[in-house]
Amino acid sequence: MMMGARYGAAGADPTFAAGCLFRAIGVACHALHGHARQWLTHEKGMVTATARLPQAPQGFAERAHAVLAAVGASPREIEHTLAGAAALLGEIHAATDPSS
Repeated sequence: MMMGARYGAAGADPTFAAGCLFRAIGVACHALHGHARQWLTHEKGMVTATARLPQAPQGFAERAHAVLAAVGASPREIEHTLAGAAALLGEIHAATDPSS
């Protein structure tokens, strides 16, 4: 999904990048819920619900909303957004990694 979002940056296609980022954040929400052994049944309110989980990274809701609220229009702006998303997703991966 992040590779797709990078394609959106390279092609200056913020709509495609935003769609990929929405999916990446959504999958991360499901991963954190699964790790907490809780169900996430739909996308409505998923970021807020995920932020309440004890394993959620600090400031999860604010950071996820910031990523999705302002993807940017130019390749440079989109890449900046992708860097923030990658950092957040990296923290989620660390929080859900069974080897940690």
